[in-house]
Amino acid sequence: MPLGVALGDQVPISELPGLDEEQIIRYQGFGYEKCRVTTQDVFSLCRATVSGSPGFTAAAVDAFLYAIEPNINSSNNWMINEKAWQQRDIRWLIQTLGLNPARLIGLSFYNCATFLGALDLGSALIRAGSANTCLATVAGVANEHSPRIPHAFHVQSDGAASFLVTSDSDLGDRYRVLAHRVEYVNPAEFRALDGTVDETRYFSLKALKIRATIERLLAQAALASDQIDMVFVQNLGVQSMIKYGRLCGVPGGRVWLSSLAENAHVIGVDSLVNFHHYHRTRPPGPGTVLIVGTSGMSWGGVVLRHES
Repeated sequence: MPLGVALGDQVPISELPGLDEEQIIRYQGFGYEKCRVTTQDVFSLCRATVSGSPGFTAAAVDAFLYAIEPNINSSNNWMINEKAWQQRDIRWLIQTLGLNPARLIGLSFYNCATFLGALDLGSALIRAGSANTCLATVAGVANEHSPRIPHAFHVQSDGAASFLVTSDSDLGDRYRVLAHRVEYVNPAEFRALDGTVDETRYFSLKALKIRATIERLLAQAALASDQIDMVFVQNLGVQSMIKYGRLCGVPGGRVWLSSLAENAHVIGVDSLVNFHHYHRTRPPGPGTVLIVGTSGMSWGGVVLRHES
């Protein structure tokens, strides 16, 4: 069940510091008009995705799964040091949301498919009888390890998204998970025999692996690709997004592009951000969607069906 998203303020690509005219034109050619830049800390963005959401009840959350980049850990004397207590970190987030989960799990492997890892883990906890409702929050802001610019293929935006994985059938406005998969690869597969990264090999193998993963995913859901109403992928530029749609067997007209110009590439989150935008504006009635997440060494997807 989607809860909410929180994004930075919109800044025109042409006004981003450090870009020359050639870079601006290249990024605009990808379909970017603006990116999202926040002055808030990443944990405040996380809180905004959950606080006030109609489907969220703190007492119902058995497990909290989070992937946050960068993840700031305050000192061990946090409980008695007033200054440290005021620092925005995961403990501040749990307190301000009123959570008291039986399980608290941080996912340190942060990329554009991490949300699928959170879904996979939440589903496993529910199947094992260890939880009924899991809150998952994924957030990323530009930082020294993932700078906003320059990047050959995209501009990094700041944002966060949250969703519930639950066995509670009484929650309204929810989606049923028909199938989900997340797969990983050893990066050595993308290297040439001399140990160097081979870009042609990387992109070719990645495309083949994504296609095979989605084929298995659709078979697991007992669906054909023409039964998918909409596909959501990362905002990596119009042509790349349409290419990912084709790898899933879906034409460009059913790939969500409506959030690309306004949001650029929200680090690790934009497949979810795009889905949330669709969720708020989708036509009434049943529908089946595919959310895809890809990165350098992990990828996968989830097929969801809205029944009403």
